[in-house]
Amino acid sequence: MAYDVFISYSNKDKFVADGICVNLEAGGIRCWIAPRDIAPGEDWPSAITTAISHSRIMVLVFSASSNSSEDVSRELFLAANSKLVIIPFKIENIEPEPGKQYYLARTHWLDAINPPTQEQIHDLLICVKALIPVREAPPVIEVQPTIPPHIDQSISGNEPPQPTLLAQALPVIKVQPATPPHIDQPISRNKPPKTSLLKQTTPKKSIWLRYLWIPALLVLLCLIGLVVLAIASHGFPVRARATATALATVSETETRIASSLIPPNLTPTSNLTATRMAGNIYATQTRLAQSVPATATSRPAPQAVVNIESINVRSGPGTEYPVLGFVVKGNKLTILGQAYNCSWLEVNTPDGKTGWISTTYVTYNLACSEIAQAPIPPVPTQAHAQATSGTGGQGPSCDATATITITNNTGLPLTISLVGPANYSFNLGTGDNTLNVCPGTYNYSMYGCAGGSLTGTVSSGQWWVFTCN
Repeated sequence: MAYDVFISYSNKDKFVADGICVNLEAGGIRCWIAPRDIAPGEDWPSAITTAISHSRIMVLVFSASSNSSEDVSRELFLAANSKLVIIPFKIENIEPEPGKQYYLARTHWLDAINPPTQEQIHDLLICVKALIPVREAPPVIEVQPTIPPHIDQSISGNEPPQPTLLAQALPVIKVQPATPPHIDQPISRNKPPKTSLLKQTTPKKSIWLRYLWIPALLVLLCLIGLVVLAIASHGFPVRARATATALATVSETETRIASSLIPPNLTPTSNLTATRMAGNIYATQTRLAQSVPATATSRPAPQAVVNIESINVRSGPGTEYPVLGFVVKGNKLTILGQAYNCSWLEVNTPDGKTGWISTTYVTYNLACSEIAQAPIPPVPTQAHAQATSGTGGQGPSCDATATITITNNTGLPLTISLVGPANYSFNLGTGDNTLNVCPGTYNYSMYGCAGGSLTGTVSSGQWWVFTCN
């Protein structure tokens, strides 16, 4: 049997569900409600499942009890699968739990908050009738009685025949179907019916309008993909970052700036500068790169190219070897050999000198395996500068001795001649040099810096630093 409405409710709301059922059936709506419509001995879940599948609408009496009821959740699931119209009849002001909200999210609610009134049930009746299609009236059935043949012979020969009851034509019986009360007839005679907004059903959106967002989303994803590909193909600008130079390589990358600290009594004649040190305070002295004319190499390979402003050229592969000179950025050096797995290269400088450079700040055009191992010279021992005899020079001839400290920051050997209480001639290596002299004041002549010279006055006990301009 088909039903118009299946009423779903919690046992605690049975009085409300019964009231709804009575009013809907009084309006001509065929309702199914448990346990009234479950036959004795019938399986309860099977009866509910069958009733839902044969109904058009589910009226849910929604309250806190039905919101937490597992049976109501199952009935909602079955109603959604059977594509029933679900009308929540809300008698308590609560929000549906997530499981029920899934089925009720897009459903119009009828509010009947504590307690439901006859007016609100009447609105429910109007809503249900608006959703049920108009039933067609069955055709009129005319029943004609069957008239037996006329009996002309009398039962008794003495009595005339009497007409029987069947000989009389029976009247025509017309069966008309029962017409339910008018939809607009109010249930209560005390109050006139209110016009409900549910009388007019809102037409549903077309299916293509519901899913119009899917092609729009696909177009947006395609545009985002094109932008990402365009950025990836052109690349991102890379911001240059300054790199700090390690302290361990300071000796290989000294900044060479000409010093202007020249005592008043010193008159340089070339590019040699002397600076007197006060006490134990070291004055920072730097030297500029010498102008070395570039010479063409006889062959293009093997070569190393300097990548920094300047780099020292030493007498051996290590910082413990004396500095012979330096080469500036862009100079091309001829490679003669390597040491310590190409950590150092033996090279010929553009001015024809042979020395060693660190490969930290140069690039070379050969693999390390292609460069021959060069012999490593012995590390020189550090010793104080001693007086040497020469033209016009003589050794100390005094009882007491004093010292003069000379720091050679030129990067090249220096020669100094002293004329005073005694005459001396010293060859000074790079770094600090202690000169043993007789106490007193001397006139000196200093030679170095690739041909530079300087004269001045120095006294015992003083400390001087010589640099190249």
